[in-house]
Amino acid sequence: MNPKAELSVKIAKVISEVQKVRKDKTNPFYKSNYANIESILGQIKPILEKNNLYVSQPIINNSLHTFIMDLEGNKYPDYDPEKTEGINITHSDPQKKGAEITFYRRYSIVSILSLEQEDDDANSVTSNKPKYPQIKGAGIQGEATW
Repeated sequence: MNPKAELSVKIAKVISEVQKVRKDKTNPFYKSNYANIESILGQIKPILEKNNLYVSQPIINNSLHTFIMDLEGNKYPDYDPEKTEGINITHSDPQKKGAEITFYRRYSIVSILSLEQEDDDANSVTSNKPKYPQIKGAGIQGEATW
């Protein structure tokens, strides 16, 4: 089996073993709960380690990149920082930048491992519900209700 396929099989095993992410912190601004980075990593690290995997989240060229690496046989993803697009970090204030990085770290780990959450749609706690354009003849119009 090629290294990419082996890595995919291991990631699938991890995904099948991880329980639903617990939302153990409260965001006082939105009066909502969220899973912080420590609880997410605390939940997934033992399962990743059991499968000889490691998550890495370097910041390269002011962008956050998230990788799952296979430590068995030193199989790392094909990666060229000049050709790989990450999540751009936009804040310049150090505290805001740190909060932004932590936010993106949480969501990229949840995304890359397809982790389940109780409600990972931030629209449920804000008034910024997505608008859908009216499509003639399709009867689709209005706000999303999920």
